[in-house]
Amino acid sequence: MPLPRFAPLAATVVLAGVALAGCGEAPSASTVASVAGGVVLPAGLIVETAPEGAADVETLGEIARDGEVVVAHGWVGGRAEPIAKDAAVFTLSAVMAGCTKSCCAGKDGAALLVVEISGRDGRPLAVNLAEAAGLAPNTEVVVKGRVASAKNGEAPLVIRAESMHVVAGG
Repeated sequence: MPLPRFAPLAATVVLAGVALAGCGEAPSASTVASVAGGVVLPAGLIVETAPEGAADVETLGEIARDGEVVVAHGWVGGRAEPIAKDAAVFTLSAVMAGCTKSCCAGKDGAALLVVEISGRDGRPLAVNLAEAAGLAPNTEVVVKGRVASAKNGEAPLVIRAESMHVVAGG
């Protein structure tokens, strides 16, 4: 089957985004466009300025309610592999590397939460966020989104991200 005529352009956009993002630098809205397979991150997902009113992950785990818009601050982590390889999903931890036993085990629902970047169908996009948005373990992030699942500490809180700010050097 022949490639669509826009495939070379899509590949160029992907490579340019990866090259411009730089090693260890926070990606910007202008450098993150799409990833292999033609999946495009939502416009406005990566923002230059952190959303205001951020609460720490532990606090949100205790107070957030289904359907509510929240702003969470934390670090990519809380699990051995905090970034899904084939879906736009990652865990956000209340603490950076060297976290407490309960945090690393992922057993304490208040210590970490799950962040999803979903498509219009409500399912996470088929995107590796390490590649597409430059996320890595211990990356400091501020995420604004709607609570998709709040189980009162029984399971990690799930937030569908509307925007996120990757803290430079964080």
